[in-house]
Amino acid sequence: MSTLTLEHAIRMELELGLESGDIACDREMTLAEEIYLGIPRKLLLAIHLDLFGPYSSLILYEQEVGLGTKPYLKGAVHATPEDAAEDLKIQWAGLHMVREQGQVPFLEERVAATFTGWDAGGADDPGQRWSLSVAPKRIRNIFLAAPLEYLLLPKLEKLPPEYEGGRSPGMCIKKLGVQQVLWIHSIQFQGTTTLRNIDGHRLVQLAQEFAG
Repeated sequence: MSTLTLEHAIRMELELGLESGDIACDREMTLAEEIYLGIPRKLLLAIHLDLFGPYSSLILYEQEVGLGTKPYLKGAVHATPEDAAEDLKIQWAGLHMVREQGQVPFLEERVAATFTGWDAGGADDPGQRWSLSVAPKRIRNIFLAAPLEYLLLPKLEKLPPEYEGGRSPGMCIKKLGVQQVLWIHSIQFQGTTTLRNIDGHRLVQLAQEFAG
């Protein structure tokens, strides 16, 4: 486990609307805090999906701008920040349209969302891409540039006995309101009758043409 420093505590207090000193520091992080602090604060596109059990899963959309440093992000690297921002708007619109099945009038079929991510593997495993096809009714919330609090739904509790010994009394993030966190780098849509693939850009373009 990593150490939760004063700097970490101050960041969490500011983001969660707490008073100074509310978060206990100089102690081991809880697993929930490690996840919370490991996610970039400037995350842009995120989705709550109902996949397993009573809690939603958090899906995070990954992009790169410029030359790109991660081979698995091929196809998700944008030349400029403006291109990346436009892609986010399109993906947002496409997800909203598919969640509401607004494309049925012009595509004449229902569409499922397909997310692709990367399994990094281990020392002897080069890793591989994986894909998940999601029924539209499983898409609960679609976020654009939302605070981490809205995405992870952290649950605060008084520091439990196993973490006593830190120099600062107070609270911790004991658990999160999402069941798991998954990173993806591609969003596609597929007709459930014809199995035709269509990306968000084309889906939005067709919607605009249909609207006249």
